[in-house]
Amino acid sequence: MKIQDEFEVNCPIDKAYREINNIAEIGYCIAGVREVKTISEDESEWKIEARAGFLSRTFRIQGTITERRPPNGLSFIGSAQEAEVSGDIVLSAIDEARTRCSATVDFEVSGAFAPLVDQMAKGPMQRMIRETINNLRERLELSGAGVVAPRPLTAVSLYETPAWIRWCVDRFRALFGRRPREAPAPPAPIATTPIASRPAAAAGSVAVVAPVAVAARPSVPPSSLKGAARYPKVFSPIKIGPVSISNRFYLPPHGIPLITAGPGGTSVPSERFAQYYGERARGGVGLLVHSLSLPPLSRNLASAAHPGSVPAFARVAEVVHEAGSKIFAQLHYSSLTGGNWASLSPSLPIYGASAVQRMEHFGTLREMTRREIKYFVAAYGKSARHLRMAGYDGIEVHAAHGVLIEHFLSPYFNQRTDEYGGSLENRMRLLIEVLETVRAEGGDKMAYGIRLNCDEMLPKGLDQDDFREILSTLVQRGLIDFADLDIAVEPQQAPLMTAPMFVPPLHISSFVKYVREAARPIVVMSALGRVTTLAQAESAIAEGTVDLVGGARALIAEPELVKNSFEGQERRNRTCLACNYCVSTTVYEGGFGCVINPAAGREYRWGLQQQRAASTREKVVVVGGGPAGLEAARVAASRGHSVVLFEKRAALGGQLNLWGQLPEQAGYLETPRWYAERLQELGVEVRIATEATAVAVLAEHPDTVMLASGSQFDRKGETCLNTAEIPGWDQPFVYTPEDILERGLRPAGRVVVLDEEGINTGPGVAELLAAAGAEVTIVTRQFHLGPHLVYDMHLPFLLPRLANLGVKILTTSHIKEIGERELTVFDILTNSESRIDGVDAVVLAGMRKPVDGLARELEGKVAHLLVVGDALAPRSFAAATHEGQQFARGIGEAGAPSDMAEAIFPAWVHEESLDERPVKAASA
Repeated sequence: MKIQDEFEVNCPIDKAYREINNIAEIGYCIAGVREVKTISEDESEWKIEARAGFLSRTFRIQGTITERRPPNGLSFIGSAQEAEVSGDIVLSAIDEARTRCSATVDFEVSGAFAPLVDQMAKGPMQRMIRETINNLRERLELSGAGVVAPRPLTAVSLYETPAWIRWCVDRFRALFGRRPREAPAPPAPIATTPIASRPAAAAGSVAVVAPVAVAARPSVPPSSLKGAARYPKVFSPIKIGPVSISNRFYLPPHGIPLITAGPGGTSVPSERFAQYYGERARGGVGLLVHSLSLPPLSRNLASAAHPGSVPAFARVAEVVHEAGSKIFAQLHYSSLTGGNWASLSPSLPIYGASAVQRMEHFGTLREMTRREIKYFVAAYGKSARHLRMAGYDGIEVHAAHGVLIEHFLSPYFNQRTDEYGGSLENRMRLLIEVLETVRAEGGDKMAYGIRLNCDEMLPKGLDQDDFREILSTLVQRGLIDFADLDIAVEPQQAPLMTAPMFVPPLHISSFVKYVREAARPIVVMSALGRVTTLAQAESAIAEGTVDLVGGARALIAEPELVKNSFEGQERRNRTCLACNYCVSTTVYEGGFGCVINPAAGREYRWGLQQQRAASTREKVVVVGGGPAGLEAARVAASRGHSVVLFEKRAALGGQLNLWGQLPEQAGYLETPRWYAERLQELGVEVRIATEATAVAVLAEHPDTVMLASGSQFDRKGETCLNTAEIPGWDQPFVYTPEDILERGLRPAGRVVVLDEEGINTGPGVAELLAAAGAEVTIVTRQFHLGPHLVYDMHLPFLLPRLANLGVKILTTSHIKEIGERELTVFDILTNSESRIDGVDAVVLAGMRKPVDGLARELEGKVAHLLVVGDALAPRSFAAATHEGQQFARGIGEAGAPSDMAEAIFPAWVHEESLDERPVKAASA
């Protein structure tokens, strides 16, 4: 990327030359540097810190001034592990007192920093280089009498055009995947042509693009090779300390609320948790790491600090060991796992190395006293002892992601002046005390390790070189058998660790590969970012990046990922969508699960060990081939029922096919392919392009009808703020998301998108149209765009994408009326009105209404009529697949509901009311 600028200053040319000839100034010409930390004596190396948003990265640049042209300027070049920079500064005298300066900076970053920052801040690389030239201008201003004629900066790059987004993503994939992106090759018969890029149409016109690609090429192509022959690195055993692991794919630690009340007010793992881990152990995972809270009063994680917790943890170890896998426990304390003084009481104070403000809360951390540190270390020892007694195989001490131990390690957080602060040796003191205590209490049959960052990405925080030094010290002292490497701190770290579908797989590989060199000869493991296939794991191990590869979300979605891959049945694997429902539902609903695997977290009821044939086999008709209908048909057929599925469109997928048209969300299109193959295996009769009328359904003589006919956006603009139609909705320039995503319409000119859902659809449609050349404004009643996209990590990526396309966002607002090429908008807080003139198109992403008319036609005509998913009430993708599974499992069983009234209300409600029974006279 190249940035150019030209400006004039009231400064003689010889004085200007002396200023730019300073090597420190060249440091400021690299990526908008905020701070030049050190410069070598020969001025050939400088260590700089670059920042964008909350992210910060330190580069150690090797560079030189390649050409001096006194007094007319200079050229320079520098490079680092993942950065290359070059530039020219040309001076020309206007007169004796004035100088014209032309500056050019060309900056390229490979590896993890640039794409991550690019995705998470508005044009950060471009903006930082612009700041670089401003730095130069300011320096010359100080030397002279100020700028004479400042001119606007000119960006010579793709960053201000819609094409840069595609370029950035392609580069992102190439850099991190180390291979070019494969073009989609959808399998017949469920594929159509993908949307193509088109030139921007004239204002007021409507382009039409080809509809949707319904499925993408599977991540791993079919192969006759199986198991170790195909993935020799993954399926080779490895020893971590004294513990032997059968293969090199592991389940990373992740917080899930599958806990139950334990002794002394603690929480311990429930039987649901044991079965959740057991399912993945039986699915072939070699190692599972269990995330635990150190303090006994954690809100959402189990704790092993109490001796009475041993039986619960022993049950987990027993289930995992029965499957031939090993289990480690991760011990950690952070602000995200704090507790309360008592039930329904305010929260406990959160400990920190120093009294600094929490990142996710307005409160301030409590600086630990020496006595509190002593108790803290003792809690680690007690936990290790109890886990040894429970049969766990290893302990991982969490010192990454902004947890307490990292607060002590990091100069960003640690402001102490005692023996636990100041020098790196002092800042490592707590970590070393914890590791020594854990090893002493755990004994010599367990493996011991640490979860450690590779880069905090914080201003004046720890960088890769710092973490190499920390890791090397621990290895030399013999305190660890393995290192589990990651990046960044929570809560900012979450979009990098649980990266959404906008980020390609293996996006932290370069960080890990650099830091791991300090860990030799111990074992290094890492989740590496969005790992979904064993092919990715094999590549990372073969390249020497790590010794073990982990994938938490991949294994939530597909517990048999390793087993299927070993058996050469990888097409049977569900592919994680990186939609992050598994993360967001813990915040929004206090639950846990997976949109494409409703059994996740419910293995005790719906797991692979619980599969059995139905008591009575029935004829089942499923209406609708969206998420709810596909899951219902799959589960019903797997239990032995005869299933017919009607889908009125020419492809399976329902709204998955619409979501898959949104920019960078084509991953949704993989799920219909997976379902299509499963239904074919199970013998489900799928009738696509066939509308299910009452006559057609009854002609099948079904015992049960599952109506999963979905929903559609209300064309009249009805929403919660306006339960009547929006005046003017019926004009020809008013559209719904289906018009854009299914029919392929591309209205041009000035387009207004009403977003009432607060999820992907409205912003995605806005981005799609803006990328096609439209001038887009989003109107939303919310206080900020996408309130339901925060904890699924989509919003930090969507907002900068929209900003780079020039999309305007009008919050706390709603459309009152659609006039002739104009809108009347009102503020929901003040009721004040305003107009948007010159409107060429309006897209109403308002409320979705159920498509459930067939239910009324079939009522009383079939023995069991069940309505699921959006047809029952438009909600989430997860609700659709959950209900598809839940009610399909009841088919053919005693007590199965005949309709949704019986399904929703418990039996004692619709039994004869006690109040209606005769009352016997009381005896005298």
